[in-house]
Amino acid sequence: MRNELNNIEHIEKYLRDELSPADKKAFEDKLKTDTNLQKEVELQKDVIKGIERVGAKQSIQKASRN
Repeated sequence: MRNELNNIEHIEKYLRDELSPADKKAFEDKLKTDTNLQKEVELQKDVIKGIERVGAKQSIQKASRN
C-alpha cells in the first residue's frame, strides 16, 4: 500500500511539473514503456479533472445564489 501511495505522489508531482529535470526525464522514459504507469497517470488525470469539475460546479452554484 505504501508503494502505491508513493507512486501516486510521484505522478502528482509529475503532473504539477514539480520534478527536477533529471527526475522528469527518468519518469518520462519509464512512462514510454510501462503500460501500468501509463494507466495510472491517465487515471490520476481523470481524478484531477473530476475534482476541478466539482469545484467549478460549486462555484457556479454559489454565484447563482448570490
